[in-house]
Amino acid sequence: MKKRLLAALVCLALLTGAALAEGAVPRAAEGYDTAALERYESFALDAVSGLWSVDDPLFSALEDAVAQNEARNLLNDGVLLWQLRLAGNAKTGTLAPALEFALVAREPFGVRAVSVIVDGKRYDCAVRAEAAPFGGTSAERFLAPLDETTLSLPEAIAAAGQVTILVHGSARNYVCNAARGADGGVRERLEGQCLDCLRLGAELSGLRAAEYHLWDLTAAEAGGAPLWSAVDLSAESEYASLLPGPGRTLSAGVRGDATSEAQRLLRANGFFAGADEQPYGPKTAAAVARAQRYFGLAETGSVDEALLACLNGAPARSAAEEEQPSLEPLSTARIGLKRWWCAGSVSATKAAAGVGTLECADAANRFLVAEGLLQNAGAAELGLGWQLTARAILDGEYAYDCAVRVEKGSGDGFLSTLTPLGEGRLLLLAEIPAGALEAAGSIAVEVSLGGEKVSYALLGE
Repeated sequence: MKKRLLAALVCLALLTGAALAEGAVPRAAEGYDTAALERYESFALDAVSGLWSVDDPLFSALEDAVAQNEARNLLNDGVLLWQLRLAGNAKTGTLAPALEFALVAREPFGVRAVSVIVDGKRYDCAVRAEAAPFGGTSAERFLAPLDETTLSLPEAIAAAGQVTILVHGSARNYVCNAARGADGGVRERLEGQCLDCLRLGAELSGLRAAEYHLWDLTAAEAGGAPLWSAVDLSAESEYASLLPGPGRTLSAGVRGDATSEAQRLLRANGFFAGADEQPYGPKTAAAVARAQRYFGLAETGSVDEALLACLNGAPARSAAEEEQPSLEPLSTARIGLKRWWCAGSVSATKAAAGVGTLECADAANRFLVAEGLLQNAGAAELGLGWQLTARAILDGEYAYDCAVRVEKGSGDGFLSTLTPLGEGRLLLLAEIPAGALEAAGSIAVEVSLGGEKVSYALLGE
């Protein structure tokens, strides 16, 4: 993940045996002002929680069109409508831009992923769909939250004036070929108008989106943590003959040798059993999703060249591995910090409502949160907060103790101990008066284990 270094290292007086981590830990997010969004009729802000959202006005107009039965004759085959939707939390500084989709159809597709194909590239994102009305009609609605690699995607789609969107379903897929100014039937006209439902992209610069690095921690507000992958379709592929679908994919509904070969590879790797399925159907899609989960790929349920490469023996590298911070060695632990921010509460990645959330005890305080990776390199359980301890140091002299927590493997809560040879997402949380945080010229975090110490610079002058 590309990061901006904010400042030079802060020099602290450390005890003998202390180490200083190289480089400053980047700040995850800055504040922003939502005032410019208030002119949109759909803008909503909850003053208590700070949660806000805004939709493109044309998307609401398209919903009105569906409500007036303009799409009634399309329901058997479906129609796909989408927009750029902005949301966030003004109090915590989180921001969650997302492409929002509504697949209107009489029978559900069982949506599991979406692919956006534009300018010779295919962007895949696993999604969670919900049955919800759109214009008074049954629809599957889902969000594809944008991350720093796809933040410019709405602008690219708008500039191209055309896009292919592939919705991956458990039983069947939907292909949308949208072009601005389409003069075909009702479906083409409605889907083509969606290219003008991306105008909120102009507001992202005012929200300082390019400086923002809290994408994967806004799951509750964005509808799911983003997991995007991108494929350059201009590059040659040795698997092109096996991928006849949009953007070099093999998906539900395809009959023939390509489907048989995919099932052979899935069976050889232990993901598919029983009789072959022709055409490609729910059984094959489920096997593909299992394989994609195993190899750390986006779970689309459709075959692509990345999956074929893995099934043919090429190693896969997950996004988590690519973003792992460098680790500082202590005697029985390895620790690295990736980023930091301030917030009134912190939730586990997959926290349910009211569960897996840590709150400041005093409403006048804020958490200073430093996040990274912790590995227990010892043969005994590691106590977090009494064996491994941490403190935040403001301006080189004011120290605040940190709570030390590691997220559960399930992502729905936090641990206070770490098993031998275990590892996980580390959070260091110091509750500090908001005024002191705002006035601090330098901030560092010092982590201790036994007589060893390592210090990370967060903010400096």
